Amino acid sequence: MYKKFYIAKSLINILLIGLMCFFMFFDEINYVITTMILIIFSMVISKLVIKFKFEKEAVKEKNNITLNVLMILSLWAGMCFSRIFIAVAWILYIFTEILAYNEARDYFD
Repeated sequence: MYKKFYIAKSLINILLIGLMCFFMFFDEINYVITTMILIIFSMVISKLVIKFKFEKEAVKEKNNITLNVLMILSLWAGMCFSRIFIAVAWILYIFTEILAYNEARDYFD
């Protein structure tokens, strides 16, 4: 059950981050703000569900600081210099989610 929840949470976050990058690409600031609120809301809900429903099964995830910093810098560069960096930020987020899943895979098997 936790594996399905973990995969669903990851896919929803990847989709929402992708939507945010898409709206950033076209300068739709209202949609970017709305998507960011949805991202924060989904992360808070997932943390609450993990805390109360899957407390014993929860896997401690490593925080990939370098990938997160690169993602933030890519978003900044995409807004200031070239829109290609926004796509790079989304790809970096996907790599971050894949690494987090690979860390937790041993627990799922």
